[in-house]
Amino acid sequence: MLGAVGLSAALYCGVGGYNVNFGFESTLVPIANTGGTFTSTIVGPQSEPDFIWTTQLIGGVTYSFSTCGLTGIDSIISIEEYDIYDGRGELISCSDDSCCLTLQTYLEYTPDTTRNVAIQCGAWSTGATGQCTMTFTVGSTQADTDGDGWDDSCDSCPTIPDPDQYNNDGDGLGDECDNCPSAYNPGQENSDGDLFGDACDPCPGVVQVILGDYDGDGDDDACDNCPSVANADQADFDQDDVGDACDEDVDDDGVLNTHDQCPRTAPNPPAIFQGCSVDDRCPCTNGWNNHGAYMNCVVAALDTIRDAFRTRAGSSSCGRR
Repeated sequence: MLGAVGLSAALYCGVGGYNVNFGFESTLVPIANTGGTFTSTIVGPQSEPDFIWTTQLIGGVTYSFSTCGLTGIDSIISIEEYDIYDGRGELISCSDDSCCLTLQTYLEYTPDTTRNVAIQCGAWSTGATGQCTMTFTVGSTQADTDGDGWDDSCDSCPTIPDPDQYNNDGDGLGDECDNCPSAYNPGQENSDGDLFGDACDPCPGVVQVILGDYDGDGDDDACDNCPSVANADQADFDQDDVGDACDEDVDDDGVLNTHDQCPRTAPNPPAIFQGCSVDDRCPCTNGWNNHGAYMNCVVAALDTIRDAFRTRAGSSSCGRR
């Protein structure tokens, strides 16, 4: 199939058999018929492979040849019955693109009788350059686990039916099995183990089954601290994981917002009255003339929890000289 004139697509897969002389551009390399992985460099304006492999295929035995996931060019595989005496070959089988995706191909061949053959791994296009790497296996390696018409070796979703093989983000995973179909993430990293990869997970660290934003504030419900009340800023004064927009006690002082005269008291102060701490009622920065003036303010503010206020005030350094 490959002569002194080099390689072309028509020469690889022309209709009908024909004889050609193998040219000097390619080296014939004998290989065992037990299989292996072989690489040929495609060079020159006619895209000639530098190696053509020769072996003997046993009649009735199935052999498979694949470049799926291996080669770097738009590849093709051909088998010629090789006459070891005059160095001529007649095309008997050739691969096409029906199995594999772009740049990949697969060929399965079962000779009816024992044959001496020459095997080429080349390029569809003239002028192509690069490495054509082929696996040669005894037996069929084809399988279609999900029954979508694509062989597992080149199916972008081998266990999920995906006949269209859409891959919107170009990461090698079909949209049907990509945990981020619109975000490039070939490694499919997913630190929280939910249905959404790290590259597109709106709530990393939170296990989600579905995505949703009930209140339309841009925060997914699974990690929205007020899923029913819009609060894009997710403000949470007391850090209790309930957003201020829906927290009935914003400062977590035990006094509901509706009765809290100091709704932003520092979290968990030791003395609280009507939602206000000592610091709220009698701030140390008030410019007291002396400590007694500060204490008088505190005493005036005491009502039902006088002792707690006095303990806190007595230990304060406010107003001391």
